[in-house]
Amino acid sequence: MNGESIINHTALREKIARLKLERDKYETSIRQDLQQLQATVRNPVPFIKRSVHELASSNDFRTDLIGAGLNLALSYFSKKKKTESSEKRSVLSSLLQALGFNK
Repeated sequence: MNGESIINHTALREKIARLKLERDKYETSIRQDLQQLQATVRNPVPFIKRSVHELASSNDFRTDLIGAGLNLALSYFSKKKKTESSEKRSVLSSLLQALGFNK
């Protein structure tokens, strides 16, 4: 029992009391976490807003989003006008390479 030896009945009762207090702390923590989870499930808007805000403030996410947008635009324009696609592809490819994005 965690290196403690229980010598008598009083020590046993003290150990039980400490364990009950510890259990109560864990139960309270679990109850609070469940209440927070229920609040999030009932109204996910604040959670979503907070998550989007965190993503928007991430430089890596913004860089990836810009790259994905440019690749999407390149793909769209190249399919839209096949006759001019080689010109547009070369212009957009050059732009992507200059920005450090590879197709």
